[in-house]
Formats: sequence, structure tokens, C-alpha cells
Amino acid sequence: MIVADDRKGLPSASKRERWSKCPGSHALERLAPEQEPTEALMKGNRIHDALYRGDMSGLSPDDLEVAEKLAELEKLALRQWREDIGYEGKPLVLKEQRLGFAEGSEVKMTGKPDVVYSNDETILVIDYKTGYVEVDSTENPQLRALAVLSAEEFKVKTAYVTILQPGKAVVIEKLSESALRMESERIRNELQKLESQIDTRVAGPQCQYCRAVGICPEAASQTMALAQIKPEARDLINPQDLPKLLEGCIVAEAVIDAVRSRAREILSDGGEVKGWKLQSVKRRQVSDDAEALQRLAEELGTDGALKVASVSLTEAEKAIQKKHDCSKAEAVKRVDALLGEIVEKREFERLMRCK
Repeated sequence: MIVADDRKGLPSASKRERWSKCPGSHALERLAPEQEPTEALMKGNRIHDALYRGDMSGLSPDDLEVAEKLAELEKLALRQWREDIGYEGKPLVLKEQRLGFAEGSEVKMTGKPDVVYSNDETILVIDYKTGYVEVDSTENPQLRALAVLSAEEFKVKTAYVTILQPGKAVVIEKLSESALRMESERIRNELQKLESQIDTRVAGPQCQYCRAVGICPEAASQTMALAQIKPEARDLINPQDLPKLLEGCIVAEAVIDAVRSRAREILSDGGEVKGWKLQSVKRRQVSDDAEALQRLAEELGTDGALKVASVSLTEAEKAIQKKHDCSKAEAVKRVDALLGEIVEKREFERLMRCK
């Protein structure tokens, strides 16, 4: 059912992966202070709004590139869906409508799919992702919850679902009637668990995006456990303990971010954090690169000036993209053609969780 675009404190599909693993996080998060929206969140909102309105004229070049790519991926997903179901008509479209999961007349959970297409027999549910962290379409808890809500709204028995993300191929998963029924039952059980285990909290990777991580005793406990490990005892850490310890690192980083953010907020508002203060740091920056290069050449000679100059491949790609009015991918190819043989590529390794 379509509900007012206000969660009213209800669990949401977008946070399902967290509250299904940590039932107590939903209640605790309601006690946590509101946070200032991050730039990544505001960027996502701008792009979602532009796609909803079908008007991208007010977007910055970077936002516009993401929005255009998502629009292209949506056309591709729609075409794949049509081909799979053998449909050539004009589908019904539902955009940015909050839907409710109800038991009887009481709404227990809400979710807002970005776009839903329907041909009265089946649906295609689309969720946009504008960030750089890859998100899988298959067996995605949020996407499956949105499929259940949308299937109920359109009274269909099967659903196709996909997450669209720039730089990733379109992967569509089909959910059969039995799969939707099982997912609906799973959601119902998770919601019952959330209500019955309101004080049960479990620290883990799901803490990363929890607003209550800074006031969560379980997250604090896991962070303190890591603090007991002495740097000089690194070689004594049991390799079998590393998976759990690395998950603890995710929790600890989230706690640290929350603590620092709260301290900055209090100090910025004129409050006091004993023993701490906000210090303004000034950074020097050249405002006119061309003029600076010319003056350095007069002092150091052309070769000397170029040695201290810094070339940003990212900025070069942006400049070429603007000059030729081309895509980011095309700009990357042009820069590679221009500078490829003098660009040094360095490899580095980073730890990533296996899916």
C-alpha cells in the first residue's frame, strides 16, 4: 500500500540488513541525535531528485555524469526485462512512492523503490546507487523487501529486481511467486524479532551506517576489546581470530567517527569538551597555476619549474571532458592516449571483505 512519505519511526527497507542482524539497533537509533547529511548523501539526493523529475539541468558536471549513466542503465534494464517477459506495450510506472508492509491494517515497515515498472503480470523494481561501494543486486535484503512491497502494490505474483550503479553491469534477478512469499514471511519474522528483542544488540559490520553506534554499549565493548591488543604483540595474534578482529575494526572505526563528529559538533556550537579544542588549519594553495608556473620558470628555468609542478590526471580528465563535451570514459581514453607512456601505474593492496 502507498503510505505517507514519512517513516514515522518505522523500520525501513533501506536499513533492513542492519536491523535484521541487530534488532535492538532500531530502537537505539531513535535515541541518537540527528546527524548532518554527508556530501555523499546530498549528492545522492540531488541525483535521485533529478531522475525523478526528469530534469538534469541543475546538476553539476560530476552529478550529471552519474545521473546520465543511471538513465542509460535504466533503459538497458527495461529493455532486458521486456525481452525476458516478451512484452512490447507501455508499462505502468511508479516513481519514488513510499510503500508499506502491513499486518492487518497496521503498517509495520516502509520502503521507497526508485522506480517500478509493471505490465499487470509482473514488475521490474529498480534501485539507484550513486556511491562508489559496489552493491550486488542478487539476494540484496533491501531490494527484496522493495520487491515484496511493490508486488503487493501491483497485485502481481513475480518480480524482477535490479540495482543500477555507474560502472557496473545490469544484473536482473527474478523472484518467483514462492520466492516472494518466502521473502514476505522472512520479513514478518524479522519484524517480530525486532519487537520482541528490542534490547538485543549485535555489534558487527552493520554498525558502519548506524546512527546509534556512538552510544551503543556493544559497539563500545568491541572497540575496547581491540584496544587491549598491544602493537608489539602483533605476531602473537592468532590467524583464526583475524576475521572477527577485522569486523571489530569496522565497528571501532564507526565508533571513532561518531565520537569525533560529536566533539566537533559541541565545540562548533560554542560548547566545551574538557582538554580539547577546535583548531583552524590554514592550507596554502596556488590560485593561478599558469601564472605560478610562469614565475617559477623565470626563477628556476622551464625544466626546473616543471619539476616542481604537479599534474593531476583527474583534473586533466575533467578539463578534457569539458572541452570536448564527452563522457568521463572518453576523457580517460584521451588522457591515456596523450600521456600513457609517461604515466607510472603503482599497485597497492587493501583488505576487503569477501561477499
